[in-house]
Amino acid sequence: MQSAGDSRFETMTMPHVNALFQTALRLTENRPGAEEVVREAYACAWKSFDGRETWSDWRLGLFKILIHRIHRRNRGWSGIPSSTSEKYTEEPGGRDTFSYSPEQVVSALSRVPMVFREIILLVDCQEFSYKEAAEILDLSTGAVADRLILGRKHLRSELATVHSTMNVASKNEPFLSRELRQLRQPFV
Repeated sequence: MQSAGDSRFETMTMPHVNALFQTALRLTENRPGAEEVVREAYACAWKSFDGRETWSDWRLGLFKILIHRIHRRNRGWSGIPSSTSEKYTEEPGGRDTFSYSPEQVVSALSRVPMVFREIILLVDCQEFSYKEAAEILDLSTGAVADRLILGRKHLRSELATVHSTMNVASKNEPFLSRELRQLRQPFV
């Protein structure tokens, strides 16, 4: 039999399970690992739940636990690549104005180093503010902004490779906004 606390916890946390899973899948790059880390995040959240609304923002709290669990699994994670400033320079002509399929974006995103990918996923895909992403990742908002800029440059570089090998139709819209939001669609 389910207690009132169980029901309340479920009500507060279950609306976020798809977003957590999508982010975990993009960061772990394997379905079983993503499922396991989401279960761990929910177990950790349950431990801290005492029947009251422990957090003012459950979504933020769950993502914070999720990211910390993923970092704990990747203890050998090296952080920011040393050659970032040399390797990922902006292409002449400014922003990308091409439309990419979700598969192309996911493929390019998987080649972005984790330190940048997690910020792109939090800010561009899950639509957290810089301040919220900074809280989740235990960084300053300036560090989030810097890593987001570098991550987007890296993603543009990866997508330029896709564009050079395929004929992609041109559209005038902000850089990848629609494509990144498509990654929020629930997994089947």
